[in-house]
Amino acid sequence: MKFSAGLLILLVFFGSCSSRTEQAQAGAASFTPVPLALIEAGENPLWFELAEDGPRQIAFPDEAGLSPFAPWPLARHIRAIYPWGALLIFGVNRDGLLIFAPPNAEEPAPDRGIALYRFADAAYWGQYTLAALFPFGESMAALLYRDDFFAGPELPLPSPRIFSIWPDEPESPELRPMNLPAFDSFPAEEGWNLDTLRFGHDGRWYYRAVRKDAAAPEIVHYRTDRLTNRGEAVSPGDFQNSALPEPANTAPAPLRAVLEAAFAQSPGDGLATVIFPDRRSPRYFSAGGFPGGKPSGGATVSDSESGGGTAEAGSREIAGFYREPTVERPGAALAIFPNGRGFFSVAPAGSAAAPRPLTLPALPPGFAYTSAALCGDTLIAAWEEQKDYSIGAAGFMIIRFTENGKQP
Repeated sequence: MKFSAGLLILLVFFGSCSSRTEQAQAGAASFTPVPLALIEAGENPLWFELAEDGPRQIAFPDEAGLSPFAPWPLARHIRAIYPWGALLIFGVNRDGLLIFAPPNAEEPAPDRGIALYRFADAAYWGQYTLAALFPFGESMAALLYRDDFFAGPELPLPSPRIFSIWPDEPESPELRPMNLPAFDSFPAEEGWNLDTLRFGHDGRWYYRAVRKDAAAPEIVHYRTDRLTNRGEAVSPGDFQNSALPEPANTAPAPLRAVLEAAFAQSPGDGLATVIFPDRRSPRYFSAGGFPGGKPSGGATVSDSESGGGTAEAGSREIAGFYREPTVERPGAALAIFPNGRGFFSVAPAGSAAAPRPLTLPALPPGFAYTSAALCGDTLIAAWEEQKDYSIGAAGFMIIRFTENGKQP
């Protein structure tokens, strides 16, 4: 599958959603969100940059506003993607959340366009780094932290540090502060900074708390089976081991075939970050188990979570997506390198499809694709302008995802 370059028509552009502060001033109970845009995807790409006041359509990434390169914790970029039923939620570092919604979340109708919503509090979120985007009950939650490597103690720790939104309740769109019992022992008021939260492949949550400003600095590691429970202390080794990727030959069969094809193009210690709809977090896979492959060579999820990367063509980081087949729609698997090349397969339940080459629209030199996911039959891919571990411009690309004219 190859996508050609070009620009489609943006159907409707509305005013962006208000920030949490503006909602409070206007009366959040009576606030109804208005989509930032209704987008009809086609075979040519639509490009958007993450501007200061929200997504802005551009002709091509190299026409994005000049953003000075900044270390990734300080840069505005798409930090995490979470599929929520038919919705697709983007966590934007230093900004807020973007939600892509088909007209009918229960029965997607891609030919009627996708609604794009923005829920942002740039004045507050703009000071902190997004550590994690994760589900909690019926809500989607985000954890913020102060990056102590780049920010000094003059910046207070975030309090509140967790915000949630109910994606299925558009009448209550504000980002709401919340507390979780797992973190009660580490209040920001006592100098605790929660800088890591991830869901291990053993089915438990792992998190790290740091108290840097105390007379005797501390770093502690914890885990819990549920975020409604207080955690138990674990050793740094156990915490690090929770970040080790799984061998790719343990992935579901359609995804395994796509990953094997991708890893064959870059043998060695490749690492794939794969988005799974309705999982608590992405899954991470190494080339281990495939011919010529090997475990991740000591790399861990925390290494990949450190952000940044490289836009060089030889980069072995793979952005993946996997969707189980249902009665209504076939399953899909994607594996994409930073240069936009990769593999995909689409197959209904009970059948198999061999991986096929996939080529996303080419990016300018110094730019890279970092993640991708499907929203109905629309592919949305995040991109960044990268230099070492710093990011300049950032945004996303939207394009119709088809196979021989058929919706996947």
